[in-house]
Amino acid sequence: MPTTISEKRRSRLFGLPLTLTHYVIDGESLLEQTGLFSVTAKAVSLSHVRNMVVVQSAFQKLFGLSTIHVATADPALPEFVVHSIRGGEAFAAALQKAIDAASCLRQSATE
Repeated sequence: MPTTISEKRRSRLFGLPLTLTHYVIDGESLLEQTGLFSVTAKAVSLSHVRNMVVVQSAFQKLFGLSTIHVATADPALPEFVVHSIRGGEAFAAALQKAIDAASCLRQSATE
């Protein structure tokens, strides 16, 4: 059973969260859930992920945040952006590990 990795978006004003966004890697997909009273979710299958770029602006570096741009082969969602999370490099490494594990499972299932 794959482990679930979760991270929250860090945007605050006077200590109160501006956004309630959670990013989850569950072994089969990358999921974004946004909202408090009405929740919006979008997901992309790990098999559709093609490339990742971790970007850290000067302002983000000051607060230890990163943004990850994930290029996908999904025509409905060509780019999945993980905005302003703490530990972006670790999250990207965990995402890459989940992608590799998912591709190994797909290859063994087709053989």
